[in-house]
Amino acid sequence: MAKQITLNDVAAQAGVSYQTVSRVVNNKAEISEETRLRVLEVIRELGYRPNILARNLAAGRTRTLGVVTTELYRFGPSRIATGIQQRCQELGFQLLLEWLDTLDNPAHRLDELAGRQVDAIVWLGPELEDDLAWATRDCLDCLSPVVFCDFHPRPGLHVVSIENRQAAADVTRHLLAQGRRRIGIITGPLERAISRDRLAGWQDALREVGIEPDPSLVITGDWSPASGEQSFHTLLACNPNLDAVLASNDRMALGVLHAAYATGRCVPQDLAVAGIDNIQEAAFFTPPLTTVQQPLRELGRAAAQLAIDLAEARWHKRPAPAETAIVLPCELIVRASSTLT
Repeated sequence: MAKQITLNDVAAQAGVSYQTVSRVVNNKAEISEETRLRVLEVIRELGYRPNILARNLAAGRTRTLGVVTTELYRFGPSRIATGIQQRCQELGFQLLLEWLDTLDNPAHRLDELAGRQVDAIVWLGPELEDDLAWATRDCLDCLSPVVFCDFHPRPGLHVVSIENRQAAADVTRHLLAQGRRRIGIITGPLERAISRDRLAGWQDALREVGIEPDPSLVITGDWSPASGEQSFHTLLACNPNLDAVLASNDRMALGVLHAAYATGRCVPQDLAVAGIDNIQEAAFFTPPLTTVQQPLRELGRAAAQLAIDLAEARWHKRPAPAETAIVLPCELIVRASSTLT
């Protein structure tokens, strides 16, 4: 392995002191132009590269953001992670990913990141029922600042989230405005908060117009197109007069469109279909899919920014909020799958 060139090596070769080389590297004044040029020439000759990690550690920081994550193969988490990476790159931070298995002890994962001296942590995993019981004040106070991404706001936590309940309510109101009354919903796995929120938004919109939600119009999928297809057949068997379906993500909506075609139902004439996510392919479904645009990259960027702001406050011993709740809105995208006009 090649020897790591140090400031001492540069100083010896240039015939100057270590302090002089340090001043040149850090663009400090009080160095003659002749000396500065000689030191820079030696730096080029020796191929010196500053040890940024050592420099940051000496300053009490690593400029590293830890991310606890899972399911990056899914649309939502992958887009959020992209936003985190983009903001970190802009601010000169590097990422350290820690993969979370559902059987792992979450607090242990955070301890591992803290042991690697990350400056702050973003928790990017699905919010499950009671899965933050470990996140006590005593636990969090022993860690670098932690931001929970796409979680419900909670006392004592820093949270950045999306209006999932409002998103489902908005698209259901749209379907109602088209004259649809037997609107089924295919949820995601109901142990996940995001799935329960979207179910609650569907219920909210129906109750606003005096329609009591019918349990036979609710079926649970697993986010895949295959589950959307199977769920549609189940809904239709229980509700022959079904006139609309809200799938809790666009991939399940694709399965609904496929099943509707197979059963001879025209979309949107016989059946209105909508999803949530606005994946890139949604505009190219047949017909193009009505859906909800979620600010996923913006969510990741906001989470990274908040985590870094909290770290900066700790470095400079500035007061920081004990809790934060940032909630980003969604946008309804109306296309041909839900409207005849």
